Amino acid sequence: MDTNDLKNLLRNQSNDTSLTPQGLWEHARRRQRARQRITAVTAVAVLTVGAGVGFTYLGALAPGPHVNILTTPSAQPAIPSSSPTSPSKPPSDTPTSPPDRPLPAPPRPGSEPKCVVPMPQSWLDAFDAVEPMTGRNAFATFGKGTQLRFGYTGDKQVSLIWESPQTGKLTISDRLNPDTPEAATDGRFVVYQTAEGQLMVWDRESVSDRSNPNYNESTPIPGAKFTNRPLTYRVSDGRLWVAVGNQHERAGDLLIPGANLHYVDLENGTELKLAIENKDMNLLPPLKDRAQVEFNDGVALVGTDGREAPALPNQQNRYVWSHSGDVLSLVAPGDENMNLVLHHPSWGEPVAMRNPDGGDFGTLGGNWILTGPARFYDLRSQVAMEHKGGKHQYSFATWRGEVVLSQSVDDEERGELTVKAIPLAELPALNLSCEQ
Repeated sequence: MDTNDLKNLLRNQSNDTSLTPQGLWEHARRRQRARQRITAVTAVAVLTVGAGVGFTYLGALAPGPHVNILTTPSAQPAIPSSSPTSPSKPPSDTPTSPPDRPLPAPPRPGSEPKCVVPMPQSWLDAFDAVEPMTGRNAFATFGKGTQLRFGYTGDKQVSLIWESPQTGKLTISDRLNPDTPEAATDGRFVVYQTAEGQLMVWDRESVSDRSNPNYNESTPIPGAKFTNRPLTYRVSDGRLWVAVGNQHERAGDLLIPGANLHYVDLENGTELKLAIENKDMNLLPPLKDRAQVEFNDGVALVGTDGREAPALPNQQNRYVWSHSGDVLSLVAPGDENMNLVLHHPSWGEPVAMRNPDGGDFGTLGGNWILTGPARFYDLRSQVAMEHKGGKHQYSFATWRGEVVLSQSVDDEERGELTVKAIPLAELPALNLSCEQ
């Protein structure tokens, strides 16, 4: 088995506050090439990253760098909502978005940690006690043995499958586009496009009522049947964002030309509404309930009223990659070297972070920033910990406020890719120091 399968699993997580930045940019550019070869392309991003975030799969998981947004269950970013949403009561196994409670301001960090210590045995033991799940063809992994993945059968038929201890294995749809099977989720709502071009939404909460004969049915989004048109869509915080082009893309296009930006408040129905009309754009992972969009003149947050604003003043050339509380990590579009900056209102100027690995870098979660496949930098103690040895890789995803840490292992001898996932709140608390 190619080790790319392991990287794909880690890099194709979805999360509701999303932000799989570099991965999304690489996927966006691959989509430009793919759109020259196929008639209809739907490009989805994740959740995370999610946020939610899913990715383009061309017959199998597509490779691409990844970073997911991570927030703690007790913190949400201080980003004003563009419109209120009505809360709904989820079943016990569905994570819910917590109220905004800002974290205490961390000290201004250094560009790199003071030292690197081994990952504590308590965390290693916690993962050893978890039953592994298959990682092949998975695009969203939740805690407690819950997973979304694609299923492949003969004759190019592709299914979208939900599996959890509460529901068992459920086939959400067996009619995904076999050329570009994709989906996006925020942990509750799952959006996908059928082979006929219709956008559909499946609600995780629907499976809690087995007495309803239609408990596992998806709902079509009226007016959202798009064929032979470039398309991207994201789900975050109960809101679906859709960017759809009005013409075929030209070779070399990095933005969808003449696109319209639509949204749907999924907690209140399936009405497709227009936010922006006829602008060249590339849809990035949303930041909470706002779209994050690249235009010809920079990146902006966009509300449902179509108003645009940068995430930070004088940072139009950067977009928010990840956030935790009031801490934001930002990067320039297409920056393969990941020249990341961190921002907190109390720090003044942003802090430029050193990227030692040149790969997965910059995901924030609580006091942590992920600085490598198995390395975590604690912004408060400014000490990093690392799982050394073996082939373990880690990934974060946030599902409607619940942070999940996944550990993946590629067993080349047995040809298996496995993943274990634990909610971050259930892992032992740590107090790192260079003296330990």
